[in-house]
Amino acid sequence: MVSTVVSSATVGVKAAGVSNPQRLLVHLNQVANALVGPNLSTRIVPTPPTSDFYKMNLSAGDRVSLALSNLSPGNVDVKLIDTDGTTVLAGGVGSPTNLNEAIQNYAVLNSGIYFASVSGDVGVSYSLVVARNAAFDAESNNTFEAAQSIAGTKGVLGAIELSSASDWYSFDINSVGFQILLETSTPADGIGNIVNSLNPKIELYSPSNALLASGSVLADGRNESIQVNASVVGSYRVRVTNDSGSLGEYFLGVKTDNTAPAVVNRQVFYNWSTSSVFGNGSGNPLNAIDATKVTLLPGQTTSTANYTNYSLSLNGLLVDIENLPATLSVSDFQFATWDGINAAGFTSIAVAQTVSVIAGGGLNGSSTDE
Repeated sequence: MVSTVVSSATVGVKAAGVSNPQRLLVHLNQVANALVGPNLSTRIVPTPPTSDFYKMNLSAGDRVSLALSNLSPGNVDVKLIDTDGTTVLAGGVGSPTNLNEAIQNYAVLNSGIYFASVSGDVGVSYSLVVARNAAFDAESNNTFEAAQSIAGTKGVLGAIELSSASDWYSFDINSVGFQILLETSTPADGIGNIVNSLNPKIELYSPSNALLASGSVLADGRNESIQVNASVVGSYRVRVTNDSGSLGEYFLGVKTDNTAPAVVNRQVFYNWSTSSVFGNGSGNPLNAIDATKVTLLPGQTTSTANYTNYSLSLNGLLVDIENLPATLSVSDFQFATWDGINAAGFTSIAVAQTVSVIAGGGLNGSSTDE
Protein backbone atom coordinates (compact mmCIF):
# COMPACT_ATOMS: atom_id res chain seq x y z
CA MET A 1 0.00 0.00 0.00
CA VAL A 2 1.31 3.39 -1.04
CA SER A 3 0.32 6.50 0.85
CA THR A 4 0.95 10.08 -0.14
CA VAL A 5 2.13 12.39 2.59
CA VAL A 6 2.06 16.15 2.07
CA SER A 7 3.98 18.05 4.67
CA SER A 8 3.74 21.45 2.98
CA ALA A 9 3.03 22.96 -0.41
CA THR A 10 2.46 26.25 -2.21
CA VAL A 11 -0.94 26.94 -3.72
CA GLY A 12 -1.84 29.62 -6.23
CA VAL A 13 -2.81 30.53 -9.77
CA LYS A 14 -0.09 30.50 -12.44
CA ALA A 15 -0.14 31.45 -16.11
CA ALA A 16 0.48 28.77 -18.74
CA GLY A 17 4.00 27.36 -19.14
CA VAL A 18 6.41 25.52 -16.88
CA SER A 19 8.53 28.53 -15.99
CA ASN A 20 6.06 31.36 -16.51
CA PRO A 21 6.70 33.88 -13.70
CA GLN A 22 3.16 35.29 -13.80
CA ARG A 23 1.41 33.83 -10.75
CA LEU A 24 -0.88 34.70 -7.87
CA LEU A 25 -0.05 32.97 -4.53
CA VAL A 26 -2.85 31.77 -2.26
CA HIS A 27 -0.82 29.67 0.21
CA LEU A 28 2.98 29.64 0.53
CA ASN A 29 4.52 26.47 1.99
CA GLN A 30 1.39 25.60 3.92
CA VAL A 31 0.66 22.33 5.72
CA ALA A 32 -2.08 20.03 4.50
CA ASN A 33 -5.50 21.64 4.45
CA ALA A 34 -8.49 22.00 2.15
CA LEU A 35 -6.27 23.50 -0.56
CA VAL A 36 -3.02 21.67 0.13
CA GLY A 37 -3.00 17.94 -0.55
CA PRO A 38 -2.85 15.21 -3.24
CA ASN A 39 -4.88 15.66 -6.44
CA LEU A 40 -6.10 19.13 -5.53
CA SER A 41 -4.60 21.00 -8.48
CA THR A 42 -7.05 22.36 -11.05
CA ARG A 43 -6.25 23.64 -14.51
CA ILE A 44 -8.09 26.89 -15.25
CA VAL A 45 -8.88 27.64 -18.90
CA PRO A 46 -10.15 31.22 -19.34
CA THR A 47 -13.08 31.73 -21.68
CA PRO A 48 -12.17 34.09 -24.55
CA PRO A 49 -14.26 37.26 -24.51
CA THR A 50 -17.14 37.28 -26.97
CA SER A 51 -17.66 40.05 -29.55
CA ASP A 52 -20.39 42.64 -29.43
CA PHE A 53 -22.40 42.92 -32.65
CA TYR A 54 -24.32 45.94 -33.92
CA LYS A 55 -26.40 45.99 -37.08
CA MET A 56 -26.97 48.77 -39.61
CA ASN A 57 -29.15 49.09 -42.70
CA LEU A 58 -27.06 50.29 -45.66
CA SER A 59 -27.89 50.92 -49.31
CA ALA A 60 -25.80 50.22 -52.40
CA GLY A 61 -23.54 53.21 -53.04
CA ASP A 62 -23.40 54.27 -49.38
CA ARG A 63 -20.11 54.98 -47.65
CA VAL A 64 -19.86 53.89 -44.03
CA SER A 65 -17.30 54.94 -41.41
CA LEU A 66 -16.72 53.47 -37.94
CA ALA A 67 -14.74 55.10 -35.12
CA LEU A 68 -13.74 53.08 -32.03
CA SER A 69 -12.28 54.48 -28.79
CA ASN A 70 -11.67 52.67 -25.52
CA LEU A 71 -12.93 54.37 -22.37
CA SER A 72 -10.82 52.27 -19.98
CA PRO A 73 -7.37 50.64 -20.23
CA GLY A 74 -7.14 47.65 -22.56
CA ASN A 75 -7.29 46.57 -26.19
CA VAL A 76 -10.33 46.84 -28.47
CA ASP A 77 -10.83 46.00 -32.13
CA VAL A 78 -13.58 46.77 -34.67
CA LYS A 79 -14.56 44.97 -37.88
CA LEU A 80 -17.20 45.56 -40.55
CA ILE A 81 -19.10 42.33 -41.23
CA ASP A 82 -21.00 41.47 -44.41
CA THR A 83 -24.71 40.69 -44.59
CA ASP A 84 -24.02 36.97 -44.01
CA GLY A 85 -22.90 37.78 -40.46
CA THR A 86 -19.46 36.16 -40.82
CA THR A 87 -17.45 37.60 -43.73
CA VAL A 88 -15.10 40.39 -42.63
CA LEU A 89 -15.22 43.26 -45.12
CA ALA A 90 -12.81 45.62 -43.37
CA GLY A 91 -10.81 45.78 -40.15
CA GLY A 92 -10.09 48.79 -38.00
CA VAL A 93 -6.89 50.73 -38.63
CA GLY A 94 -5.13 52.15 -35.61
CA SER A 95 -3.29 55.05 -37.26
CA PRO A 96 -5.48 57.99 -36.07
CA THR A 97 -3.99 59.53 -32.94
CA ASN A 98 -7.42 60.54 -31.62
CA LEU A 99 -9.02 57.09 -32.03
CA ASN A 100 -8.09 53.51 -31.17
CA GLU A 101 -9.24 52.24 -34.55
CA ALA A 102 -11.21 53.53 -37.52
CA ILE A 103 -12.74 52.24 -40.73
CA GLN A 104 -13.10 55.18 -43.08
CA ASN A 105 -15.35 55.57 -46.15
CA TYR A 106 -16.01 51.90 -46.91
CA ALA A 107 -17.98 51.71 -50.18
CA VAL A 108 -21.09 49.52 -49.87
CA LEU A 109 -21.81 47.44 -53.01
CA ASN A 110 -25.17 45.87 -52.12
CA SER A 111 -28.13 46.96 -50.00
CA GLY A 112 -28.79 45.02 -46.81
CA ILE A 113 -28.18 44.60 -43.08
CA TYR A 114 -24.49 44.88 -42.20
CA PHE A 115 -22.79 44.43 -38.83
CA ALA A 116 -20.11 46.08 -36.72
CA SER A 117 -18.17 43.67 -34.50
CA VAL A 118 -16.24 44.91 -31.46
CA SER A 119 -13.90 42.59 -29.55
CA GLY A 120 -11.09 43.06 -27.04
CA ASP A 121 -9.91 42.51 -23.50
CA VAL A 122 -12.46 41.50 -20.87
CA GLY A 123 -14.05 44.42 -19.06
CA VAL A 124 -12.86 47.19 -21.38
CA SER A 125 -15.40 49.97 -21.88
CA TYR A 126 -15.52 51.54 -25.32
CA SER A 127 -17.32 54.00 -27.58
CA LEU A 128 -18.32 53.08 -31.14
CA VAL A 129 -19.68 55.71 -33.52
CA VAL A 130 -21.00 54.83 -36.98
CA ALA A 131 -21.62 57.39 -39.74
CA ARG A 132 -23.26 56.80 -43.10
CA ASN A 133 -21.92 58.85 -46.02
CA ALA A 134 -19.68 60.83 -43.68
CA ALA A 135 -16.15 60.52 -42.34
CA PHE A 136 -14.56 61.10 -38.94
CA ASP A 137 -11.80 63.57 -38.21
CA ALA A 138 -8.67 61.38 -38.06
CA GLU A 139 -5.66 63.09 -36.53
CA SER A 140 -3.16 64.20 -37.39
CA ASN A 141 -4.49 66.15 -40.36
CA ASN A 142 -3.22 69.58 -39.41
CA THR A 143 -1.48 70.71 -42.62
CA PHE A 144 -2.18 71.07 -46.33
CA GLU A 145 0.10 68.11 -47.08
CA ALA A 146 -1.49 65.90 -44.38
CA ALA A 147 -5.09 66.65 -45.41
CA GLN A 148 -7.50 63.76 -44.78
CA SER A 149 -9.40 62.52 -47.84
CA ILE A 150 -13.19 62.72 -47.57
CA ALA A 151 -13.80 61.77 -51.21
CA GLY A 152 -17.14 60.10 -51.82
CA THR A 153 -18.75 61.34 -48.60
CA LYS A 154 -21.21 64.10 -47.83
CA GLY A 155 -19.06 65.54 -45.09
CA VAL A 156 -17.00 64.92 -41.99
CA LEU A 157 -17.60 65.04 -38.23
CA GLY A 158 -14.73 66.63 -36.35
CA ALA A 159 -13.68 68.67 -33.36
CA ILE A 160 -11.39 71.57 -32.54
CA GLU A 161 -9.95 70.84 -29.09
CA LEU A 162 -7.05 73.31 -28.96
CA SER A 163 -7.29 77.05 -29.51
CA SER A 164 -4.56 76.99 -32.17
CA ALA A 165 -5.65 73.76 -33.90
CA SER A 166 -6.94 73.31 -37.45
CA ASP A 167 -8.17 70.33 -39.48
CA TRP A 168 -7.51 69.88 -43.21
CA TYR A 169 -9.59 67.77 -45.60
CA SER A 170 -9.24 66.99 -49.31
CA PHE A 171 -11.60 66.04 -52.13
CA ASP A 172 -11.08 65.64 -55.86
CA ILE A 173 -12.63 67.68 -58.68
CA ASN A 174 -12.46 65.92 -62.05
CA SER A 175 -14.00 68.55 -64.33
CA VAL A 176 -13.79 72.32 -64.63
CA GLY A 177 -17.05 74.05 -63.73
CA PHE A 178 -18.04 71.66 -60.94
CA GLN A 179 -19.89 73.47 -58.18
CA ILE A 180 -18.30 73.27 -54.71
CA LEU A 181 -20.62 73.77 -51.73
CA LEU A 182 -19.22 73.76 -48.19
CA GLU A 183 -21.17 74.45 -45.01
CA THR A 184 -20.52 73.91 -41.31
CA SER A 185 -22.94 73.11 -38.51
CA THR A 186 -22.32 72.77 -34.78
CA PRO A 187 -23.95 69.74 -33.09
CA ALA A 188 -25.42 70.09 -29.60
CA ASP A 189 -25.27 73.88 -29.58
CA GLY A 190 -28.90 74.42 -28.56
CA ILE A 191 -30.48 75.14 -25.20
CA GLY A 192 -30.28 72.18 -22.81
CA ASN A 193 -27.53 70.41 -24.77
CA ILE A 194 -23.91 69.72 -23.88
CA VAL A 195 -21.98 72.95 -24.25
CA ASN A 196 -20.48 73.39 -27.72
CA SER A 197 -19.01 76.87 -28.00
CA LEU A 198 -17.20 76.36 -31.31
CA ASN A 199 -17.55 79.05 -33.96
CA PRO A 200 -15.99 77.24 -36.96
CA LYS A 201 -14.12 79.10 -39.70
CA ILE A 202 -13.54 77.51 -43.12
CA GLU A 203 -11.20 78.24 -46.03
CA LEU A 204 -11.03 76.62 -49.48
CA TYR A 205 -7.66 76.07 -51.15
CA SER A 206 -6.83 75.17 -54.74
CA PRO A 207 -4.71 72.13 -55.67
CA SER A 208 -1.69 74.48 -55.74
CA ASN A 209 -2.35 75.63 -52.14
CA ALA A 210 -3.77 79.04 -53.11
CA LEU A 211 -6.57 80.43 -50.95
CA LEU A 212 -9.71 80.55 -53.11
CA ALA A 213 -12.42 81.58 -50.65
CA SER A 214 -13.14 82.16 -46.99
CA GLY A 215 -16.44 81.26 -45.37
CA SER A 216 -19.41 83.61 -45.22
CA VAL A 217 -21.20 83.71 -41.87
CA LEU A 218 -24.64 82.06 -41.87
CA ALA A 219 -27.80 83.38 -40.25
CA ASP A 220 -26.98 81.79 -36.87
CA GLY A 221 -23.94 84.06 -36.58
CA ARG A 222 -21.47 81.24 -35.92
CA ASN A 223 -21.38 78.76 -38.82
CA GLU A 224 -20.05 79.48 -42.32
CA SER A 225 -20.53 78.45 -45.95
CA ILE A 226 -18.56 78.65 -49.21
CA GLN A 227 -19.98 78.33 -52.72
CA VAL A 228 -17.70 78.49 -55.76
CA ASN A 229 -17.24 76.88 -59.17
CA ALA A 230 -14.05 74.90 -59.76
CA SER A 231 -11.69 76.55 -62.26
CA VAL A 232 -9.16 73.68 -62.43
CA VAL A 233 -9.17 69.94 -61.83
CA GLY A 234 -7.27 68.33 -58.97
CA SER A 235 -7.34 67.80 -55.21
CA TYR A 236 -8.90 70.74 -53.34
CA ARG A 237 -8.43 71.31 -49.61
CA VAL A 238 -10.66 72.69 -46.87
CA ARG A 239 -9.20 74.11 -43.68
CA VAL A 240 -11.40 74.17 -40.56
CA THR A 241 -10.29 76.31 -37.66
CA ASN A 242 -11.93 78.31 -34.89
CA ASP A 243 -12.87 81.88 -34.09
CA SER A 244 -11.54 83.59 -30.96
CA GLY A 245 -10.29 80.38 -29.38
CA SER A 246 -13.73 78.71 -29.28
CA LEU A 247 -13.71 74.91 -28.91
CA GLY A 248 -16.13 72.11 -29.74
CA GLU A 249 -17.49 69.78 -32.41
CA TYR A 250 -18.48 70.55 -35.99
CA PHE A 251 -19.89 68.90 -39.07
CA LEU A 252 -18.48 70.03 -42.41
CA GLY A 253 -20.94 69.34 -45.22
CA VAL A 254 -19.42 68.93 -48.68
CA LYS A 255 -21.22 68.80 -52.02
CA THR A 256 -19.49 68.74 -55.39
CA ASP A 257 -21.32 68.16 -58.67
CA ASN A 258 -21.93 69.52 -62.15
CA THR A 259 -25.72 69.20 -62.08
CA ALA A 260 -27.23 71.94 -64.20
CA PRO A 261 -29.28 74.59 -62.37
CA ALA A 262 -33.03 73.99 -62.59
CA VAL A 263 -36.02 76.21 -61.81
CA VAL A 264 -38.31 74.29 -59.44
CA ASN A 265 -40.78 76.99 -58.36
CA ARG A 266 -41.92 80.54 -59.16
CA GLN A 267 -43.89 82.89 -56.91
CA VAL A 268 -44.90 86.53 -56.68
CA PHE A 269 -44.43 88.64 -53.56
CA TYR A 270 -45.59 92.16 -52.79
CA ASN A 271 -42.57 94.35 -52.16
CA TRP A 272 -43.09 97.37 -49.89
CA SER A 273 -46.24 95.77 -48.51
CA THR A 274 -46.97 95.60 -44.77
CA SER A 275 -45.78 91.96 -44.83
CA SER A 276 -42.45 92.77 -46.45
CA VAL A 277 -41.00 96.26 -46.41
CA PHE A 278 -38.14 94.72 -48.32
CA GLY A 279 -37.30 97.68 -50.51
CA ASN A 280 -35.87 99.67 -47.61
CA GLY A 281 -33.69 96.81 -46.42
CA SER A 282 -35.98 95.38 -43.74
CA GLY A 283 -38.52 92.58 -43.65
CA ASN A 284 -38.57 89.22 -45.41
CA PRO A 285 -40.01 88.71 -48.91
CA LEU A 286 -40.96 85.12 -47.98
CA ASN A 287 -43.59 86.64 -45.66
CA ALA A 288 -45.21 88.56 -48.53
CA ILE A 289 -45.82 85.71 -51.00
CA ASP A 290 -49.27 85.58 -52.59
CA ALA A 291 -49.97 81.85 -52.65
CA THR A 292 -53.12 82.38 -54.76
CA LYS A 293 -51.08 83.49 -57.77
CA VAL A 294 -49.26 81.11 -60.12
CA THR A 295 -46.94 81.52 -63.07
CA LEU A 296 -48.39 81.25 -66.59
CA LEU A 297 -46.14 78.82 -68.46
CA PRO A 298 -45.92 78.28 -72.25
CA GLY A 299 -48.97 76.45 -73.63
CA GLN A 300 -51.18 77.27 -70.66
CA THR A 301 -54.41 79.29 -70.69
CA THR A 302 -54.63 82.49 -68.65
CA SER A 303 -56.83 82.80 -65.56
CA THR A 304 -57.26 85.22 -62.67
CA ALA A 305 -54.55 83.28 -60.84
CA ASN A 306 -52.03 84.72 -63.34
CA TYR A 307 -52.85 88.37 -62.52
CA THR A 308 -52.13 90.51 -59.48
CA ASN A 309 -54.07 93.59 -58.38
CA TYR A 310 -51.35 94.93 -56.09
CA SER A 311 -51.44 98.72 -55.99
CA LEU A 312 -47.69 98.92 -56.68
CA SER A 313 -47.98 96.61 -59.70
CA LEU A 314 -45.77 93.56 -60.24
CA ASN A 315 -42.69 94.46 -58.22
CA GLY A 316 -41.48 91.23 -56.65
CA LEU A 317 -40.69 87.78 -58.07
CA LEU A 318 -39.24 84.75 -56.30
CA VAL A 319 -37.59 82.00 -58.36
CA ASP A 320 -36.47 78.80 -56.62
CA ILE A 321 -33.38 77.30 -58.29
CA GLU A 322 -31.70 74.00 -57.45
CA ASN A 323 -27.93 73.74 -57.91
CA LEU A 324 -27.64 77.50 -58.09
CA PRO A 325 -24.35 78.75 -59.59
CA ALA A 326 -21.94 80.47 -57.25
CA THR A 327 -22.69 83.91 -58.72
CA LEU A 328 -25.94 85.38 -59.95
CA SER A 329 -26.74 88.87 -61.24
CA VAL A 330 -29.40 90.84 -63.11
CA SER A 331 -27.68 89.97 -66.41
CA ASP A 332 -28.71 86.33 -65.91
CA PHE A 333 -32.39 87.32 -66.36
CA GLN A 334 -34.46 88.82 -69.17
CA PHE A 335 -37.33 91.23 -68.44
CA ALA A 336 -40.06 91.75 -71.06
CA THR A 337 -43.77 92.48 -71.42
CA TRP A 338 -46.53 91.35 -73.79
CA ASP A 339 -50.05 92.65 -74.17
CA GLY A 340 -51.39 89.27 -75.24
CA ILE A 341 -52.41 90.57 -78.66
CA ASN A 342 -49.40 91.81 -80.59
CA ALA A 343 -48.08 89.03 -82.81
CA ALA A 344 -44.55 90.40 -82.42
CA GLY A 345 -44.51 88.88 -78.96
CA PHE A 346 -42.59 90.16 -75.97
CA THR A 347 -40.91 93.55 -75.77
CA SER A 348 -37.83 93.99 -73.62
CA ILE A 349 -38.12 96.56 -70.86
CA ALA A 350 -35.51 98.52 -68.97
CA VAL A 351 -36.45 99.01 -65.31
CA ALA A 352 -34.52 99.20 -62.07
CA GLN A 353 -33.92 95.63 -60.94
CA THR A 354 -32.01 93.97 -58.15
CA VAL A 355 -31.28 90.29 -57.58
CA SER A 356 -30.49 88.70 -54.24
CA VAL A 357 -30.26 85.10 -53.04
CA ILE A 358 -31.88 83.45 -49.99
CA ALA A 359 -29.87 80.25 -49.58
CA GLY A 360 -32.10 77.30 -48.70
CA GLY A 361 -35.23 79.45 -48.72
CA GLY A 362 -36.87 77.73 -51.68
CA LEU A 363 -38.69 74.51 -52.44
CA ASN A 364 -36.95 71.41 -51.01
CA GLY A 365 -34.07 73.53 -49.77
CA SER A 366 -33.34 75.15 -53.12
CA SER A 367 -32.07 78.74 -53.28
CA THR A 368 -34.61 81.52 -53.70
CA ASP A 369 -33.69 84.39 -56.00
CA GLU A 370 -35.61 87.65 -55.88
